[in-house]
Amino acid sequence: MALIKCQHTWLTWLEGDAKYVRVLSFDFRKAFDSVPHDILCEKLKKLPINPYVTNWLISFLEDRKQRVVVDGIETEYLNINRGVPQGTVLGPVLFSIMVNDIKTVNPINQLSSRMT
Repeated sequence: MALIKCQHTWLTWLEGDAKYVRVLSFDFRKAFDSVPHDILCEKLKKLPINPYVTNWLISFLEDRKQRVVVDGIETEYLNINRGVPQGTVLGPVLFSIMVNDIKTVNPINQLSSRMT
């Protein structure tokens, strides 16, 4: 549905007076792997939730370790300080908390402010 809305908006601009439409695309496949624990923990502390729940979530992220096994060969466990655990119910929730404060930009307002 979102892609249809975007396409409609772009075509409306092109049918109007726009000569072209610039579109940026982002690949979020690795977004869950790039969430820094320290920033996420600070955001969790600012949420209006029970401190016990906050501490439980922070504990869930702390002291996580990871290793790789390929063809029976195992690497040593390494500490990781970023990423939300995938395959858990908390993974998408924690990622949502991380990106919740991203501000959207209205392209119409941006365009008119540049012209003045």
